[in-house]
Amino acid sequence: TDNTDRTVTDTHSLLGDFVVDFRFFGLHRFYLGKPWTGLLYLLTGGVFLLGVIYDCWAINDQISEEIFHYQAV
Repeated sequence: TDNTDRTVTDTHSLLGDFVVDFRFFGLHRFYLGKPWTGLLYLLTGGVFLLGVIYDCWAINDQISEEIFHYQAV
């Protein structure tokens, strides 16, 4: 089971890295299960960059929380 857990974590990390690279388009919000804020980011360029700046500090915690919830299921 250790190998499976590692694969899931690695997959989430790679996907998370990809999504973070496109944060101006709100893809990271869709990935985190927040479609309304994802749409808002998509339409406003990351809420005029203020949301993007916030997410630079908060995205790691948000992804870790999502991985925790995924592994708990």
